[in-house]
Amino acid sequence: MDSAGRDPAAQDPVAQALIAQGAALARHEQMLERLHNEMAALTQAVARLTPLESNPQPAVPAPQEPPPAAVAAVASAPSAPQPPSDGPLPTPEPFTGEWDKCAGFLAQCTLVFREQRRFHNNDGAKITFFVQLLRDRALKWAQVVLSSDPGISYADFLSKFHTVFNKGSGAEAAALRLLNFKQGKRSMSDYSIDFWILAEETGWGQEALRSALLNNVREEVKDELIMRDLPDSLTELMALCIKVDDRLRARRLPRHYSSQEAAGQLRAGSSSELSSSRQAESADGGEQPMQIGGSHLSAAERQRRITAGECLYCGHKGHVVASCPSRAKGRAHQ
Repeated sequence: MDSAGRDPAAQDPVAQALIAQGAALARHEQMLERLHNEMAALTQAVARLTPLESNPQPAVPAPQEPPPAAVAAVASAPSAPQPPSDGPLPTPEPFTGEWDKCAGFLAQCTLVFREQRRFHNNDGAKITFFVQLLRDRALKWAQVVLSSDPGISYADFLSKFHTVFNKGSGAEAAALRLLNFKQGKRSMSDYSIDFWILAEETGWGQEALRSALLNNVREEVKDELIMRDLPDSLTELMALCIKVDDRLRARRLPRHYSSQEAAGQLRAGSSSELSSSRQAESADGGEQPMQIGGSHLSAAERQRRITAGECLYCGHKGHVVASCPSRAKGRAHQ
């Protein structure tokens, strides 16, 4: 202790460092001793478990792969129905009251109600969505119905809508249209689209639809089909009809152009003949056709002879006025 009563080691940095190191070593020795004791205990536990290895448990067989047939059956099994998406969907087209667009409008609304159940989970929400898409006389009808029965259910509202606007979309109406649905001048490709729509609406079987198709195609297609072996499938028969119709239309184009070219040449020949006749009249000093007794052809008679291919001088066919034998004889007498 110095005169101030303080420990000299407290003022020496080296002494302080040595003291700290001694304390750290003491702690490390304690930790090593504790680890040694734990390792000894673990070794004894392992020694007690070692005799169990002499009686091993039976091995668990490895799982076998299922046969390909089972895999295919699982793959083809119908999946569980997907929950509604509740995501954004395109808004259906507004409906103004045309009966031929009613079925499509109802189908679009049904899809919206099914996929967005959270937003259309009661009759009021469905009717509100439905009415917002109506226009013109369809909207007027909805206003009358809601005014007379403000608390109407969606089922009753839809039933009344069917009665007014969806009269021609049932299976019976579709069957009547299909029986009289002729191809006419339409291409078979265009006709087939409407045919398939009506076929789905009728619910007819393959045989009935094949008969309706063969009865309604145009006569030229029928003439070609009667020379061929017709397939049993309606889809293949429709493809054959489209193929035959396309070939007939392709063959018709060159014939159409040839007939137009021939008509043009005929008009050109008539114009040339008329021009030659006029030139011959001018060369003869303005002699008019059939100047017998001072008579002249009327404009109507002149046009008739030109159209009929008759000579403007004598009225006979087979020559023009420039080479008319009657006109040559008249000049010889003069």
